[in-house]
Amino acid sequence: MEIVTWVSYNTSLEIGLQHLNKLHKSGTPQGYIKSVEHYIEFHSDIFTPIVYHEVPDYGVWEKEPDYYLKLRESDEKETFEIGLEGDPDYFKVIYSKFKWNQAESIMNIARTLLVCVCLGGGSIVFQKDAETIVLTPLETMIDSVKVYT
Repeated sequence: MEIVTWVSYNTSLEIGLQHLNKLHKSGTPQGYIKSVEHYIEFHSDIFTPIVYHEVPDYGVWEKEPDYYLKLRESDEKETFEIGLEGDPDYFKVIYSKFKWNQAESIMNIARTLLVCVCLGGGSIVFQKDAETIVLTPLETMIDSVKVYT
């Protein structure tokens, strides 16, 4: 049996995009625009912030011009899309995982240091126990053999 683990970085980005899509199809234009602005505002200052946002009737929003192009595809950004590019109902959000990866790296370093401290402490305790249980009795036996010879 294989154990599979899964980590969700920030599902509010994807779910929010799905709700914006539904609101675009059935809501009022003013409510839709307000929702888009609130969505961007809410997700721009979180641990995995939006860096690029493209929705119908609102256009393109970027944190900085072409900032999302500087992020590496594999590990620094995640893209959510609804629809096909060029469709009138095309939604696209790119968010940065840079801070998340940075925090995860720091935690991995801390875990490694903790393991080193535990192994070092364990080896010191083991050495002391081995000396008390094995070496001290051997030394006493050798000393007693020397006395009798």
